[in-house]
Amino acid sequence: MAETTGPLPVAVAARAPRPGEPDPTASPPEARWVVIGDSQIARNVGIGAYFNREFLLNAVEWLVGNEPLVGKGPRGLRPSRLDMTRADYRNLFRFSVLLLPEILVILGLGVWWWRRSL
Repeated sequence: MAETTGPLPVAVAARAPRPGEPDPTASPPEARWVVIGDSQIARNVGIGAYFNREFLLNAVEWLVGNEPLVGKGPRGLRPSRLDMTRADYRNLFRFSVLLLPEILVILGLGVWWWRRSL
């Protein structure tokens, strides 16, 4: 089996008029579908990754006909976490609290000595 190249759709949205006699005074009724290639997007593990929650909420808003609300969700900073080990925290402390200030003091003294000698 050959590998498919090019952009592949992972989600498709479609709408089509419903069969039957529509009410001439109302907007034409239509059926809407959203087909997503995998259910992993809605699992608890993956709902917060890559804006999956916003995508699913926008898909539901579109399905119920609230098109003005699509994409109008709140935009804020997402909480992120640092995956650091105990050794990483220890090294960060050593560099930022112990080593960096000493380097700046030594550089400052060097500049002061050099300017004084001119």
